[in-house]
Amino acid sequence: MSEFDDVFTRLGCVKDVIHPLMVDSDVPPVVHPPRKIPVALRAKVKEELKRMEELDVIEKVTSPTQWVNSMVSIPKNDKVRIGLDTKDLNKVICSEHFPMRTVEDVFQMPNAKVVFPFWTRVQDFVKLSCTKKVQSTFNSPNSRYMFKRLPSGISSAPKSSKV
Repeated sequence: MSEFDDVFTRLGCVKDVIHPLMVDSDVPPVVHPPRKIPVALRAKVKEELKRMEELDVIEKVTSPTQWVNSMVSIPKNDKVRIGLDTKDLNKVICSEHFPMRTVEDVFQMPNAKVVFPFWTRVQDFVKLSCTKKVQSTFNSPNSRYMFKRLPSGISSAPKSSKV
């Protein structure tokens, strides 16, 4: 793996795939207050938010939004991983129903070249529909942000990877 380190360290993007976040408009939006972040993680969270903004994964929100999710910060080695608590959002997401492929299905595909890289955030590669990014807004200690790419934990995410 270290031989191809440059391939696995860059953030890619699936071209020509835009994932619409369709929500049930009859359900009232939810606004969560910011969660408390341990003092030991605050600098790392700020650094990771800046890095994600530079990578064009998130952007600052300056206008009011109806949906505000809780940010989740997970310590990982010497860094921190930023995600959303999507519990309330997933309750109102309208998603397409289809059978998911199993590992056995993939291995039985003719001429399938299967690579299982160590991606834990594959959804970050898929762009969100421009009109529906506001539902991915989250509170951080210093500001509000919205995801420009599909965050982990969204219940309709498998729809984008069924190709």
